[in-house]
Amino acid sequence: MILKQFVHDNLKAKYFYTLKKMLKYNITNLEMNLILIEIEIFFFQSVPLIIGQFLEKISHKNGIVNSSTGNNHFVRIMSTVNENDLKINTNVALHKNSNALVGIIKQEKCLKLGLLLQEKKT
Repeated sequence: MILKQFVHDNLKAKYFYTLKKMLKYNITNLEMNLILIEIEIFFFQSVPLIIGQFLEKISHKNGIVNSSTGNNHFVRIMSTVNENDLKINTNVALHKNSNALVGIIKQEKCLKLGLLLQEKKT
């Protein structure tokens, strides 16, 4: 009886040790994936961007934007964009190749951007 209980407790301890080791491995793996995804998002947002004005929200993932090139685009809204800050006539940054909405440009930056564009024209 005592031997049976000892074997049972030993198996239970090995099971929990293996489970703990497996959970640590999974947590480390998930942290690495999170870092890789954050780097990917950074690179996606650092591609040359197009400035535009947000016109209308179609759904929580899509909207219409008037780009600086003069065209209206049906765009995908990245999940990293805060939807509460996304209002009509808000200046936004669009990805150059896919025209996905990748960021909202704050009002202070818009004023500086306008000055830079005026300097370039002259």
